[in-house]
Amino acid sequence: MPTVEALTGFDHHGPRRRGAQWSASDQTAKDLSRAGLVRILPDPAKAPAQRSSASPQGRASRQTTAGASKRGGKRGTQKGGSGK
Repeated sequence: MPTVEALTGFDHHGPRRRGAQWSASDQTAKDLSRAGLVRILPDPAKAPAQRSSASPQGRASRQTTAGASKRGGKRGTQKGGSGK
């Protein structure tokens, strides 16, 4: 059973609003599509696999930041002082 999407609002076994998607029988999908009321959505299970457009993942680079200070604190700060 194909999935269809309403192109416009209409009434078919209840109201169908524009953009609504549902499964329909093959014949009903063809009839509604021929009337210009729906478009038949491609079946994702039958669609060929597509390659990702993302670039392949590269190797991780080494750490390039400086190491911690010798005393383990922030540089340029003093306890109890104004930082000068």
